[in-house]
Amino acid sequence: MSTPVGDPGWMRLLQGPARGGPAGYDLGMLVLRLGFGGLMAFGHGLPKAMNHSSMSSVFPDPLGIGHLNSLNGAIFGELVCGLLVMIGVFTRLSTIPVVFSMIVAAFIHHAGDPLLTPYPPDFAKEPALVYLIGFVAILCAGPGRFSVDGAVQPPNPSKPE
Repeated sequence: MSTPVGDPGWMRLLQGPARGGPAGYDLGMLVLRLGFGGLMAFGHGLPKAMNHSSMSSVFPDPLGIGHLNSLNGAIFGELVCGLLVMIGVFTRLSTIPVVFSMIVAAFIHHAGDPLLTPYPPDFAKEPALVYLIGFVAILCAGPGRFSVDGAVQPPNPSKPE
C-alpha cells in the first residue's frame, strides 16, 4: 500500500491510526488521553515543576544521573509529555518518556515496596503500574481521530470516513 504524497510512513507510525476507526474507539481514546494525560500532567508533573527549587537537591536519583537531571526528566515526561498526550500531539512518541518514567518508578524506585498498600500510596508500585498500563495502551492504540494528530492526518483513501 502506498502512502499519500507528503505523508511519510514514519509519521503514520508515530501518529496513527488516527482516523477511520469506529466513533466509539475514537471517543474511548479521547477519554483515555484526557484522563491519563491530565492526571499525569496536573497531578504529578505540575507539582514537581512548581516545587522545582526545593526538590532539585532531594529528588530521587534511581538512575545515577543526578538529582536535578532526574527531576527535569520526570517533569518533561510527566508534565510536557502528559499535556502532549492530552491534546493528541505526536501521541505515540509522547507516551514513550511517560512509559519510561513509570518503568523507573515501578521497578527501580519502588522495587522494594509492596505492590499494594492502603496508605500512603507513594510507597507502593500500584500507582506507577496503573499509569504504565494506561500509557502503553495509548501507545499501542494511537490517539484516535479526536486529537490534533487525527485532525492533521489525511484520511485513509481505502477506508470510508
